[in-house]
Amino acid sequence: MQLKENRVFLDTNVLINDFFFRNPKYIKINSKDYLPCYETIKFLKKNKNKYKIFVSSHSIARFISLLNDKKVPKSISISEIKILLNSYEIVNLTKTLIEKVVTEFEHKELVKDLEDAFQYQVSSSNGCLYLFTINTKDFKNFLNVKVLHPKNYRTINY
Repeated sequence: MQLKENRVFLDTNVLINDFFFRNPKYIKINSKDYLPCYETIKFLKKNKNKYKIFVSSHSIARFISLLNDKKVPKSISISEIKILLNSYEIVNLTKTLIEKVVTEFEHKELVKDLEDAFQYQVSSSNGCLYLFTINTKDFKNFLNVKVLHPKNYRTINY
């Protein structure tokens, strides 16, 4: 699929850090990444007429699992899920994409983390030019998609 400047993909860690910025009582450590993730998502939502925001269904499942692990009350978890459903295009990690990633992973050392390879394939197969993640170094060997740390959200142009 042709990559489009108005399509943005958010890695799981961006969703998680945004949540912890807005709900600090559920985490005991403070991260320098919380605020940039929050600001990135706020910017993208404010400009929803310009940008279509994608997340993988796998990210949603991991996010929900984390909320459970952190003992987030059911009412807050449900509220967060509704925010995700109303704010993002949720795309699936299909069997075809999984097979493609596994084949590439077997024959090339593109990435250390197989999960990152899945995120990359989901983003590129949905035409996302930009992928926001805290772990930009893990995506350095991938081509086409522009991988950005959330602190650099102002560099996207459309």
